[in-house]
Amino acid sequence: MADTVIAMENYQPLDVTQRARAMAAAPRKGVRVADFFLARRIPLRESIDPRRGQRERSAQARDFKTVLLGAERIDLGYIEQLVDSGQTRALAAALLYAREHYVDDSRPLAEILACVERDIEQNGLSILADNGQDLVRFRSLELAAALNRLRSLRVCQTGA
Repeated sequence: MADTVIAMENYQPLDVTQRARAMAAAPRKGVRVADFFLARRIPLRESIDPRRGQRERSAQARDFKTVLLGAERIDLGYIEQLVDSGQTRALAAALLYAREHYVDDSRPLAEILACVERDIEQNGLSILADNGQDLVRFRSLELAAALNRLRSLRVCQTGA
């Protein structure tokens, strides 16, 4: 167990050691430690802009480690768990899906990820893109990483 746990909030370090210890000591109810931090971040819908030129929605895997969402390039190069270009295609489609269905300026990131995960588990990857693309399963963690690498992303914080 760590002696000290530091989190960054609004570019300022914050000592969250006591909250982390309380979480570690509490009985597990399906809550992951990552949810502790993601639950406070609410993505703002307007900051995830999928428009590109005349197209209202554009999301594509440019190569194995790059997604284009609208006019923005998302570098996934340091997400080592991505092992197939189909995952990158699925992440591009999932970013659009999440924005269209769940990003509404009120849902925390952890809830958005859980909703997308649930929809994929219940309906398969075909809900993300129905155009015959070869999509490969990713984890919610990779979707969070892709969204967090979007330079235009703006979030508001909830109290907790």
